[in-house]
Amino acid sequence: MGRVARHPGAPFVRGEILDGTNDLEVDINNIVTEVNGNLDDTNIKAFAVIAGSKIADGSIQTEKLTDNSVTTAKLVDDAVTVAKMAETSLSSFAVDTYTPGSGVVATVLTSYVDVPGLSSVAITPGAIGDLVILDFQGTIFSTTRTYLVTFSINGVDQANLARFGSTGSTVHCSYAFAATSTAELTIKARYHSVSGATADVWTSGVMMTLLARAIPVK
Repeated sequence: MGRVARHPGAPFVRGEILDGTNDLEVDINNIVTEVNGNLDDTNIKAFAVIAGSKIADGSIQTEKLTDNSVTTAKLVDDAVTVAKMAETSLSSFAVDTYTPGSGVVATVLTSYVDVPGLSSVAITPGAIGDLVILDFQGTIFSTTRTYLVTFSINGVDQANLARFGSTGSTVHCSYAFAATSTAELTIKARYHSVSGATADVWTSGVMMTLLARAIPVK
């Protein structure tokens, strides 16, 4: 309702005889009506210190808080559990593995092809600027040939990232960059040979791994 207004005849003169109905009843009724369920912002002084004990537990709902108003200082250290965090606020993670058997050919080409057996993996950065980390590991039985390894991101091969070419070579290729959008990223491990004319085989029984991860960065 707002502030309670006094009777237009107030203040009264000492010794004046008041009419209860006309002079006081309206004031008293206004006060009772206001106090009993109609107090609002206009009845509370600016910067009033209201004790927390006056607020019932669980009575403040999310929609009553101003957006972006709760700061780190208001949260107890280690108080927020993973279950309370949106999926997009956590790191996005994807992995694929493949263990080749005998005769898995490492094709001799001068342009990139997919690493055999490994599927593409997909991750979705939660925000622009998230750290995206890609990693591939595999072993190829090679004697005289040299191989280059890279990743394709949404169908685009990146620059040559790793080079190897000795017998039983294990290649470990990593790549990191800042996400420029929150669109899904499809990642593949890719390779090609740069020397020799005979195809090799990926070492049987040794697992290949393709991993992609997007990590929030503040």
